[in-house]
Amino acid sequence: MKEELNRMHLLNIFSKLIYWPVCRDYARHLENEPADSWLRLLSRFQFRRVHGFWPNYHNPRHFTEKLWCRMLLERNPQLTLFCDKLLVQKFVSSRIGSQYLVPLLWSGKDPKSIPFDELPSRFVLKTNHGCAYNILVPDKAKLDVPGAISQLERWLRTNFCTATYLGISWGYRNIPPAILVEEYLGENDQPPVDYKFYCFGKRVEFLTVHYNRFSDHKTRSFDRQFAPYNFSYDFEQWDGHCEKPANFDEMVKVAEALADGCEFVRVDLYSVGPKIYFSELTPYPGGVSTKILPRSTDLALGGQWKVATPARH
Repeated sequence: MKEELNRMHLLNIFSKLIYWPVCRDYARHLENEPADSWLRLLSRFQFRRVHGFWPNYHNPRHFTEKLWCRMLLERNPQLTLFCDKLLVQKFVSSRIGSQYLVPLLWSGKDPKSIPFDELPSRFVLKTNHGCAYNILVPDKAKLDVPGAISQLERWLRTNFCTATYLGISWGYRNIPPAILVEEYLGENDQPPVDYKFYCFGKRVEFLTVHYNRFSDHKTRSFDRQFAPYNFSYDFEQWDGHCEKPANFDEMVKVAEALADGCEFVRVDLYSVGPKIYFSELTPYPGGVSTKILPRSTDLALGGQWKVATPARH
């Protein structure tokens, strides 16, 4: 056991200091071109490490293989639209109506211009061009404003695609960074429960429900009827009560309306009282670092993802 832990520790150090930077530098060199044979080869080692088997990019069958093909090879501008948390609001408004958007209190490019004195006592600070680039503010009186400004400035200077893991989440690469200040939907210091709908060719296949995403993160999975579903990432499973939202059927309709026209996309929604709010559209759920369990579900979901072209180059 100790030898295995030492091996994993050394592998983590190697990945962070050598392997990932090499991949990112090479991906940056390719700019907006699809991954060539060298980058596909380099990526295979990370895939094998996370998922336990070697990927087949020429004839992908598992969900994870198709997801990685999307990251490596697809250069559809719609991916950038979905990843841009500011621009996607126009898409959502035109597709299902602005009533599903979390109220936007302010947006801009300079964190020093945020009108903190005019904001309500609770709000959320975030940027539009990455993952987990957000600051929950349940009590403005306790906010370290200079610290928040510094953090936002660091995020704005960072290209999430070229600075993260292998540098292959292309949809984030060309987003002009901006700041959003949104209404706070959660209770106390926790965000609302997050419902993530996995949509294949418009149809919701299943969803994951996420609790306490910024502290003791736990999840549960359900099918489209809200019956237990055999799917998990390597997060701890929520063992508490999971109540089906009263507006669940409407949530499914909203998710499918937003996913219409997509081979696959994950639609994230909140249910707050009687209201449904849009959270985000995610073309790369789990990215390059999250394992799907069990593998049989990974394979079954791969069958649900109908790729437009049977084989990827």
